[in-house]
Amino acid sequence: MDQSSIQGHKGVLVHCCVSEPVRRKGQNFRLRRNTLSAWNFHSVHTYVLSKVGDSPVDSLPSISIVILPPHPTMLARRHFPRFLYLTVSFIFLYLFGLRRYTSRPAIALDNSLNVPFATPAEVEELASPPSDLRLLCDQTSWTEGLWLHCHGNCGRAKGHEKSYCGGLNNIRNRLQTCIRLAIDTGAGLVLATTATRDQKHLKKLGAGKLVDASTYWDTSHLQASLAVQCPRLQLRFEGNLSGVETKLDAPKRHYLEPPLSVNGFRTLINSVLATEKITNITPSSPVVVAFGDSFIGWDYTSSNELSSIRKDLFKTLNYSPYLLSIGQKILQSPHLQKGYIGVHLRGERDWPNSFGKLKHQIRQYINEMESLPRAEPWHLRTVYVSCGNQSAIESFRARLEPMGYTVHDKMSLLASSPKMLAGVERLSFDERGAVEYQMLVNADIFLGVVMSSMSSLIAYERSLADRDDFFQTWIYPGSEKIGWRRTYAETPVMKGDHRTRLMVVSGDDIMGSFP
Repeated sequence: MDQSSIQGHKGVLVHCCVSEPVRRKGQNFRLRRNTLSAWNFHSVHTYVLSKVGDSPVDSLPSISIVILPPHPTMLARRHFPRFLYLTVSFIFLYLFGLRRYTSRPAIALDNSLNVPFATPAEVEELASPPSDLRLLCDQTSWTEGLWLHCHGNCGRAKGHEKSYCGGLNNIRNRLQTCIRLAIDTGAGLVLATTATRDQKHLKKLGAGKLVDASTYWDTSHLQASLAVQCPRLQLRFEGNLSGVETKLDAPKRHYLEPPLSVNGFRTLINSVLATEKITNITPSSPVVVAFGDSFIGWDYTSSNELSSIRKDLFKTLNYSPYLLSIGQKILQSPHLQKGYIGVHLRGERDWPNSFGKLKHQIRQYINEMESLPRAEPWHLRTVYVSCGNQSAIESFRARLEPMGYTVHDKMSLLASSPKMLAGVERLSFDERGAVEYQMLVNADIFLGVVMSSMSSLIAYERSLADRDDFFQTWIYPGSEKIGWRRTYAETPVMKGDHRTRLMVVSGDDIMGSFP
C-alpha cells in the first residue's frame, strides 16, 4: 500500500519514529514489511522485526504503524473482539512503549509535508545500470568476520572515547571516508557514536552529549543504498562490538597527514594483523581493528575517483528526514516562491578571520548581488541568509534592505509558526545547519565562502550532475597548490559559474578528500 492510498483513508493514523537504537541482545534484526494475514487482520500494515543474517544491525531508525478502517469482515461479531483488542494494543504500544525511544522535541509539521524518506524506486534506481561503487564492491576481496571500527579519536564519556566529533560536515566526511576505507579493506564497518560539541563554546569539540547516527543522518537511506550498491558491506552502529573478542588498534592518522588511497589502507590493516599474528578470521571468530582519523582521510584525486566513487558515496549519506522535513517547511514559505539568492555567511565565534573576515564576505556578496543581470529591477531581490550568529545576520540585513532587498532567515520565515520556531531554537548548532541546507542548495543563486565545509558541500551538490568538476573548472584556475595549501593570486575574490559563487582566500584545500 503506497503513501497516496494511505492518505486517501479517513482512519486512525499512528506514526512512531524511533530515533535512538533499539537493541535486542544476542539477536540480529532487520526491518521487514509484513501484513498480519496470520491474524486475518487485513487492514493493518506494520513494520515488524525479523531475525536475519549473521551480523547485527544495531540501529533501527524507524517503526511505522498505520491503522486503517477495518475490513468489513472484521465487524462481524466473532471478529470484532479481536479487532478491538489489536487496535487497543497498538495504541497502548505507541503511548507507553515506542514513545519512550523518541528523543526529539515536538515540532508541529504541516500534515501535507512530503518528508523525504528513501523510496523503493529511489533504491532500485541505484541498481541499474551498476554504479562505479557497485562495480568496485563486486571486485573487492571481502574477509567475513573482519570489522573496521572507524572513529575520530575523540569523546570524553567513559567507554565512548572512540567517537566522531567536529562540525556537522567534518563528521559527514568522516562517515563517508569510513565507508571507503572499509571497502578498501574488504571489512565490515562499525560506525562510532558522535560526541557533540559544547553549544556555548563551539571550539570545544567532543565536549557535549553523545548522540547516535540517526540524530544527523538518514540511516534508513544509508542502509538501503549500500544494500544495493555494496551488498557485502555489513554495518554496525554506535560502536557496537558485541560478540567480538579480538580487538586491535591501527596507528592513528592525524589531521593534514597524507591521506590514504587505493589499497593503502588494506596494506595498513594487513600489517596490523600480521604483527599480532592473526591468521584465522571467520564469522565465528571475528576480529575488529579500530582506526582513528579526524578528517579528510581518503585521497579521491590520486585514487582517480573524483567523478565516480566520490559521487556515489556522497549519494548514500543524507541528513536525517526529521531535520530535512523542517527545512522543507521553510523552503515552502511564500516569501521564497518567486526566486531568491541563498547566502552562507560565516560570522560565528569559532570562525577564524584567516578564512574570510565577515566584513569581506558582506562586501563581496553585495557586489555580486548588485552585478546580477536582471530582466526587471525587482527580480531576485529576495535573499535567504544562513548564519549561526544572529547579530551577523542583522548586520547583513541592515546593509541590504536600504538597497531594495528583502532579507530572510530561518527565524523570520518561521515567525508565523511559533511551535516549529520553538522547536528549531531547541536544536543544536549543527542540527540547525542541516535544517538550512535545502534552502541554500535550492537557491537560484548561491553565495558562499570556499573555506567553509558547508559552503563547499553546497557548491558540490549544486554541481553534482555536471560533467566537469565545479572546483577544477571554476575555482582553481589561476591558483597554485603545494601540499594541502592552495594559494590564489588575488584574495578575497568571488569565483564560480553563473549559479554558484564562492569567496576564495588562500589556505588549506580539502576538496580532493571531501565531501
